[in-house]
Amino acid sequence: MWSSAAETPFSALINHPKATVARLASARELRLRRRDSDDLVLTKATRAEQEVEVVSAATRIFAAMVHRDGAALSLLVNVVPEAFPWVRFLPAEDVRAFVVELVRTLRAADSVGNPAPGGRRDRRVAAHC
Repeated sequence: MWSSAAETPFSALINHPKATVARLASARELRLRRRDSDDLVLTKATRAEQEVEVVSAATRIFAAMVHRDGAALSLLVNVVPEAFPWVRFLPAEDVRAFVVELVRTLRAADSVGNPAPGGRRDRRVAAHC
């Protein structure tokens, strides 16, 4: 994701706001680098809304599949090592439990509009395993 984002120091937004925001015409997002804190991402509101809608729809689809169809759950258990290679070290029943917990966590996070608990950098998902 970040490889395609344009980057600039946060101070550019403060010192040259119009020119900095104008960069969004040619980049889908702009990473604002900060020295003393986490970087920020500047994007158009419509783009952010579209991304939330796509993730939410995918989450609802996975949750429905896991809830209603044992074959879909088996398929997810078989493909999850592509997204989370470390699950290969787990026994099969723990991989299944991870998939169920991951989908539940993503669904709960989606329901409150906060994708952070399912994020790759959120240690809580990995801590459940």
